[in-house]
Amino acid sequence: MPRTNNNLNECDREPIHRLARVQTFGFLIAVSHDWLITHVSANLSNFLPFSAESVIGKPLGDIVPLPTLHALRNGLQFMASADSVERVFGEPLLPDQLFDFAIHYSGSSIVIEAEPAATVHRADSAPTLRAMIMRLQRPGDLLTLCKEAVRQIRALTGYDRVMVYRFEQDGTGEVIAEKAATGMTAFLGLRYPAGDIPQQARALYVRNSLRIIADVSDWGVIILQDPVNPTLDLSLSVLRSVSPVHLEYLSNMGVAASLSISIIHQGQLWGLIACHHGVSGPLSLEIRTTAELFGQMFSLMLESRERDTELKQSLYKRALHDQLIARLSTVTPIFKGLGNALDDFAGLIDCDGVGLCIDGRVRISGYTPDEQAFYAMTGFLNHAATADGFSTCALASVYPLGDKFVEAAAGVLAIPLSLTPGDYLVFFRRQWRHSVNWAGNPDKSVVVTDDGERLTPRKSFAVWSEQVEGQSRPWTDGDHAVARHLRTALLEVILRVKDPSSIERQQADEKRELLVAELNHRVRNILTLIRAVVGQSRDTETTLEQFIQSVSGRIQALSLAHDQITADQWSAAPLRALIDAEGKAYLSQGHERLKIDGPDVLLDPQAFSTVALVVHELMTNSTKHGALSNAQGGINIDWRLDLAGRLTLSWKEHGGPAVTPPSRRGFGSTIVERSIPFDLKGTAEVLYARHGLEASFVIPSAFVKLASTRPLAKATAQTAWPSTYHGRVLVLEDNIIIALEAEDILLKLGAQEVDITSRVIDALRIIDQTPPSFALLDFNLGSETSLPVALSLKQKNIPFAFATGYGNELRVPAELAGVAIIKKPYSVESFLVSKPSVE
Repeated sequence: MPRTNNNLNECDREPIHRLARVQTFGFLIAVSHDWLITHVSANLSNFLPFSAESVIGKPLGDIVPLPTLHALRNGLQFMASADSVERVFGEPLLPDQLFDFAIHYSGSSIVIEAEPAATVHRADSAPTLRAMIMRLQRPGDLLTLCKEAVRQIRALTGYDRVMVYRFEQDGTGEVIAEKAATGMTAFLGLRYPAGDIPQQARALYVRNSLRIIADVSDWGVIILQDPVNPTLDLSLSVLRSVSPVHLEYLSNMGVAASLSISIIHQGQLWGLIACHHGVSGPLSLEIRTTAELFGQMFSLMLESRERDTELKQSLYKRALHDQLIARLSTVTPIFKGLGNALDDFAGLIDCDGVGLCIDGRVRISGYTPDEQAFYAMTGFLNHAATADGFSTCALASVYPLGDKFVEAAAGVLAIPLSLTPGDYLVFFRRQWRHSVNWAGNPDKSVVVTDDGERLTPRKSFAVWSEQVEGQSRPWTDGDHAVARHLRTALLEVILRVKDPSSIERQQADEKRELLVAELNHRVRNILTLIRAVVGQSRDTETTLEQFIQSVSGRIQALSLAHDQITADQWSAAPLRALIDAEGKAYLSQGHERLKIDGPDVLLDPQAFSTVALVVHELMTNSTKHGALSNAQGGINIDWRLDLAGRLTLSWKEHGGPAVTPPSRRGFGSTIVERSIPFDLKGTAEVLYARHGLEASFVIPSAFVKLASTRPLAKATAQTAWPSTYHGRVLVLEDNIIIALEAEDILLKLGAQEVDITSRVIDALRIIDQTPPSFALLDFNLGSETSLPVALSLKQKNIPFAFATGYGNELRVPAELAGVAIIKKPYSVESFLVSKPSVE
């Protein structure tokens, strides 16, 4: 029978993320948004010459050196999400002592945890991590991958025992891989009850993927706080203290220190890499960070390897599924067809028997209850099953009559076959008698103390064997996925056979298939056209910039044409709107230079796309070489319909530079001269007259009709940011990630271009050669400051602002005292609040 434990409520209710205590190998400080200290651990004086009580309410800068404060502010800039924890390594708090820091947000508070840095620093962790990951990529199954993972983590941490601990469907966990010191008792293959890791602890393992307990005898120190502030949520804390019950549990196991690394699969806790050590003491934050990154990469590789295995299985089963459904679609009555296919269904889901019940009629095959017992069981399924079905590996535990046939059918996976109760396809699995080796007696004991009853963890972890009966092998996620697909397909087959309106539905299906075929045809045509545009443009442009510009322009012209012809259900679109839109794109300040005349005509979608490309190429050529390349030229565009309904489109340029025939034919010339004749069976004539290019195009009547004009389809405009930032902006910043963040914000706020540099000498050169409209200067650049750049900007009357992690503590010369300061970490609001100006 399934194991249950009714004494777990105490563990599950314990608020382990709000214990308000931290381990003593480091200290914790929390600050408000204005960097005033609101919380501090009571052991602060063990590390710094300040008492915890004396610093509450003070600015963090009073106890933290400015360079370190600057580094912490910069660290916040790297945080990718609200659940991120950023690390800062090797920053001083005392003249002769470096510290490592972990920073995260807890509500509105910024939580800073510090611990002494390792006295001996390892080499750069990136090569170490890379070598570890390379070893994981060796061929092998999932267990091979897990064995290599424990080997790598033990080498990294030096811990006595490292295990991969996998959670089963019932919440219990099993050690499936282990690497331990010589002489240690093996835990490999042992099972641990679900209550060993309560639900709230599992939720924390998903949010915070690395957990260290440096000393199981360390119950931690309290966190002092300003009374007006709430207790900190320590879910993301690296120093968070541990439940006394768990410390007792580890102590009983003979563990002095532990480290846990979460294994996440599709957003769920798949298991843990659990590390135990017989000697207390912390691992350095550097090593823990490497272990955490390894755990994340291991999780991805494990997920990929499992997905590959599932894909191979699903492809085979999908082929069987499709063949079976195709055969059933032509068989009536439906009960006979499904009943004859029971053995085929058994090939889709690993089972020992299959049963079918439709309209009170029963058919069974293999190991199942007898027909009468099976029909009676469908009454239970009517209440227990959801729309997706019902499954259990211990039917007798939820359906008492299941005891009568537990040997043949201990496990059930049921698929509803209709919206009305009673119709099911059911897969059965036989009883699976097996032994489970627990790490000690899994039943937690209750002791009575002066404070009442409390759970106590087991004292022994010696192998405790249990014989399990009344259960089948568990149904897997893959089994449930096949069942869902099978249910959908069978419902469609049954409805088609039972529903008298199946002919109408078939007709609707045919229309839908026709529509899909037409959409596929159009999409293929569009993709083929774009591919040709890219390929031909590549062959005719000489530089990457020219290539990008020409391809972007041509695709934009196609996009505009597509917007026009789809604005009214893929119908004809107005020629005038097309030419007007192209003209505005090139003549935003002088649209009067374009003279347009002609009747209101509509072009068929095929013709509209072709003409759009031709007009775009003519307009582009005129802007580069023709009438629109100077301030005096113009273009006359007119069109007319002849008696046969053909459209003649005329293009005449004047006032531009003298025209000479091109020495070579590029892709643009090919579009102008050959698109309309080839695509529309019309004509095209181009004359390179000295006074200006002239062109005439004839479009057959099949693509043209008279109509009234309609509004031009417009692109959605982006919301403009209210800002004084414009033109070219200079960013002087010695950290590339922070510089790119500033660039993103400035572009949002209206800057047309952002120049980024990390050196004073380069910034001065940019100011002399291409003066910016505004400059953002990181004050501290490591070995130098940005003061020379600031003085140069002030002399040239160019607005600028300082950026700093020092906050209001920044000290600048008197002549720059009024310059705006933008505090790190950056945000849109911080740029808008600061009003940069020349002082």
